[in-house]
Amino acid sequence: MFRTVWASYSSGFHSAFRSYGPATAQLPLLDGRRHADFLLGTTVLEVKSGRLDEDRYLDELIRRILTYALLAHHDDHLVTHIAVYAVRYQRLLRYRIDELANQLAGTPIDLTATGAALAAAIRARPRRRPAA
Repeated sequence: MFRTVWASYSSGFHSAFRSYGPATAQLPLLDGRRHADFLLGTTVLEVKSGRLDEDRYLDELIRRILTYALLAHHDDHLVTHIAVYAVRYQRLLRYRIDELANQLAGTPIDLTATGAALAAAIRARPRRRPAA
C-alpha cells in the first residue's frame, strides 16, 4: 500500500504541491484553536487518508476545509484556493475558495465577514480538552 501511495505522490502530486508555493505545515489558526494541515502558497491543503465513500465523510471534509480556509482568511493569510489530497483514492481536488463558497451558499458571500462570524462562533464555545 505504501509503495503505491509513494509512487503516486512522487510521480505527480509532489510537483503540483510545489507549484502552489512555499509550505507551512500545521498552520495554527484562531490562536491555535484549529490547525490546517498545510498552507501551500495561497492554498489551504487538507491531507485525507481515510474513507470518503459515504456522504457523512464528505460532509465533514467539506466543513473542515472550508473552516480552515475561512479562519486562514480571518487570520490575514492570503487564501485563494482550498485543496484536498485524498491519499487513499490518489486524487487531488483544488477549488477557488470564493467560487466554491458562493456556490455552496447559493449567493455571493463576503469571505471577510463570514470568517469573522465563524471565528466569533468558535471563540464563544468552550475550548476542547486534549485527549488523554
